[in-house]
Amino acid sequence: MRLAFLALLFLGPTAFAQDVIHRCVAADGQSVFTDQPCQALGAQPAAPTPQPGVAANVDPTATSLAPTLCAADLDTLRQAVADAFAARDANRLGGITLWEGGREDAVASLRQWAGLVRQPLLAVEGNEHDGLTVRTSGSGGSNEAHFGLRRRSGCLWLAPG
Repeated sequence: MRLAFLALLFLGPTAFAQDVIHRCVAADGQSVFTDQPCQALGAQPAAPTPQPGVAANVDPTATSLAPTLCAADLDTLRQAVADAFAARDANRLGGITLWEGGREDAVASLRQWAGLVRQPLLAVEGNEHDGLTVRTSGSGGSNEAHFGLRRRSGCLWLAPG
């Protein structure tokens, strides 16, 4: 009994710490999401998203803007989706997605989105109730991908499917 208590005492904080996802930017500028501190991967923590109404020192010629970490409203989420396409980075879509399925679902979605973000973005349309439809231009005409939306913890998230 005493041994079990000691095990819980030492493992308890570890179990909570594993729930933290660190959003990092690797040396090559790619977004990285990990359960380890960014420094352990040789990466830097991603810059926090500027608050609405606060001027940010952003270089308009920069090719890699900091990813949105929490979309408080639909317009911010739409912009985060557009930024993911501008950066051609499926991981940015993953960062604004509420993952409720298993690991296999996430991997399959990210692989599909990797091809999607390489296509020119035509529009991000929709509303909070019906979800977002992303229209892209492909070799055979325009394509569509639909995302449901979920509100959780004060943020609006993409829901794959």
